[in-house]
Amino acid sequence: MRRELKNDTFVKEQLMEVIKYQKEHNIIQECGENEKGYFMPFRAVVRKDKLSTQVRMVFNCSSCEKGNLSLNDCLDQGPNLNPSVLDIILGFRKFKIGFCGDIEKAFFNDWNRRGR
Repeated sequence: MRRELKNDTFVKEQLMEVIKYQKEHNIIQECGENEKGYFMPFRAVVRKDKLSTQVRMVFNCSSCEKGNLSLNDCLDQGPNLNPSVLDIILGFRKFKIGFCGDIEKAFFNDWNRRGR
């Protein structure tokens, strides 16, 4: 990844902005060079056709060290809380005006509010 970022200054600058934002909002934290533990790998996903977020950081939650579980292996799946698409579409027929929205940064603001 370092080689890739060395050749593409746009992606490097955008990725550094994402890291800076996440660090300021306590989403990620810096660790020392000699610190031991598991560090989740990530990669940059670049979409230059998008106006708002052209570079985003995507973590690989399925990676793990030999003999250990990944983060995905440790998660409890739980029930599906997403409403069915048919219910949503039919819901638009109930009222004269309908609206929809987008959740900023996939719940990062809520994560920060809980003090994690």
